[in-house]
Amino acid sequence: MTGSADSQKLGSSDQDIDSLWKSYHNDILLLQPLAHIRHSLAGRVLDVGSGDGESLWLVNRFGAPSVGLDIKPSGKFSIRGTAIELPFKDGSFGVVMCLRTLQHIREDRAALREMRRVMKPGGYLVMAVANKRSFTMISLKSKGEWRGRERIPYEWFKPYTEKEIENLLRSEGFDIVESDVVGFAPEILHRRYSSLSKFTLRVIMEVDKALRAMPVLGPRGIHVRVIARLEGTTSSDSGREP
Repeated sequence: MTGSADSQKLGSSDQDIDSLWKSYHNDILLLQPLAHIRHSLAGRVLDVGSGDGESLWLVNRFGAPSVGLDIKPSGKFSIRGTAIELPFKDGSFGVVMCLRTLQHIREDRAALREMRRVMKPGGYLVMAVANKRSFTMISLKSKGEWRGRERIPYEWFKPYTEKEIENLLRSEGFDIVESDVVGFAPEILHRRYSSLSKFTLRVIMEVDKALRAMPVLGPRGIHVRVIARLEGTTSSDSGREP
C-alpha cells in the first residue's frame, strides 16, 4: 500500500513531537487506506469510535462528508452512540472506519453487523485492531498483565491476529481487499524519551515501512490494518434516523 499525498507533510519543521507522533499513526492507519479507496469517498464516511474527532478532520481533507460516533463524542461532527446499535438508516455510508475501537467492544460480531447494515453495497470498511502477535502483546501476556489488565486500562480489551480479524470479517459478510501488519515503533519510545528528535522519528517511520517486508519482524507490528469491501445488498431499511 502506497503512502497518501497527505502524508508528505509528515515531519514538517513546524510540528512538535506530539503532533509528529500522532501524524505517524494517522498516516499508517487512516491516510494510506483512504488514499487506496479514494474513488469511494464520494459518499458519506462514518467513523465508529471517533474519539477527539481528529480523524473526521482528516477525512474532510479528502473532500468527503463525514460523521463520527463515540460513547463520549467530541467536536461538532460527532454524535453520541454505541457501535452495537448505530443510529443510522441502512445503506447510509460509502465508507465506515473503525480504528483501534473493535478491540474494546465485547460484542464484536454485533458491532460488525451494524457496520455492515449501514454500509452501501460495494462500500468499504477501514479497520485497525491491536495485533495479538506484536511484541507488546507478547510481553504483556508473559507478565500476566494482558489477562490481569494491570497495564491495560480498559474494561474490555481483545487483540486479534491478522488471520483472526480476516476470518471474523469474512464470517460477517465482508470481502478482504487488503490486510497487513503496521506500526513497529512502540509508543513507549515517545513516552520514555521525550527528547527524541523529529529527525529520529522520521527515520523510525521509514524503518517501519522496511520492517513490514521482513519474515520474522513483519508479523510483530502493533496494529493489524484491514480494508474490506461489502458485496451484495443490505438488509431492508430499519427506519432509524440518519
